[in-house]
Amino acid sequence: MASDDDAASVGEPMMYTYKQAAGKLGISISLLYRLMNAGEIKALKLAPQVRRITQAELDAYVGRKVAEQHPDSPAA
Repeated sequence: MASDDDAASVGEPMMYTYKQAAGKLGISISLLYRLMNAGEIKALKLAPQVRRITQAELDAYVGRKVAEQHPDSPAA
């Protein structure tokens, strides 16, 4: 049976802490906060003091950045 999410099938989390998300993108946490404040990356609020960033949100951000830098390339 096929899984709903390829990342979940290989044991990677679907949601990340800010530190993990910054690491996945290869940026500092302070830059991640700036991107979030600018509305470029959104976090889910799971509890009053708990927020996570989804893999889908990271993928969307990277996709937008690729499209900005290569506007004549076909979308993946």
